[in-house]
Amino acid sequence: MKQRELDHLGEPALQIAGLRVWIHGREFPNATNYWDGNWLRVTDLLHVLQLEVDAAERPGSAATTRSSFMTQTIEGGCLCGEVRYRIRGEPLASTTCQCRTCRKASAAAIVPWLHLDAANFSFTAGKPVSFKSSPSVTRTLCGRCGTPLTYWTTNYGPTIDVTTGSLDDPEAFPPIVHVWTSHKLSWVKLSDGLPYFEEGPPSE
Repeated sequence: MKQRELDHLGEPALQIAGLRVWIHGREFPNATNYWDGNWLRVTDLLHVLQLEVDAAERPGSAATTRSSFMTQTIEGGCLCGEVRYRIRGEPLASTTCQCRTCRKASAAAIVPWLHLDAANFSFTAGKPVSFKSSPSVTRTLCGRCGTPLTYWTTNYGPTIDVTTGSLDDPEAFPPIVHVWTSHKLSWVKLSDGLPYFEEGPPSE
């Protein structure tokens, strides 16, 4: 077991035992999806989990709403309704990406993504169009209205990304980290205090 202390969190601030994480006795079952020794520094993890603690204390908060999805299904789809999908269980992480290819593919300054087990994702209506935005990356979108839907790279293995904006309830999954900020547009100002990586996560 490893123990870390941070003054504003008290003692012990963080306990990591195997793949289980607690702050002040409250367990965060998915916290190690954000921390594997590389993905986030311990101090960043503490910051992320403290945000979860603070949010959970607010009735009707996103954290409270999101926890209700752990054993339920999450649904989403494209703008025109031609393509629909379903996610079972809780996503592994919620991020935003500002790399040039994601920005170009979505015609947006910042693209929010949910990272999840591919086995928990399925299309339930329609058939999306797929294309390779680079040799190792396959993206899907609705062939009728153009809504970007998924991203998969050979580096991911059995996981996949789904555009948060295509969810029926994107409010339930705010991001916990920003990636590829070295590509961000000069007029984009990140002031939410979330951890960030100038490139992709080190584990990629």
